Amino acid sequence: MTVTNCGRICLDGKKIHFSTVFAGHDVGLRQVEDDVWLVSFMDYDMAYFDMESSRVQALENPFGPKVLGM
Repeated sequence: MTVTNCGRICLDGKKIHFSTVFAGHDVGLRQVEDDVWLVSFMDYDMAYFDMESSRVQALENPFGPKVLGM
């Protein structure tokens, strides 16, 4: 699904504000529970979208530094 120029994705007739940073880019949507969708960009999971509450919940920064255990 392509993010609009104003930063929205459309799902089942709902306009969901995601981010203008991703305008014009494709994101993936995968249903993980009833009314809950995982939004991904490339190989990175970005956020969950809850259809019932119409809220986007960002995940921890997938681009941040990773600390490896010893």
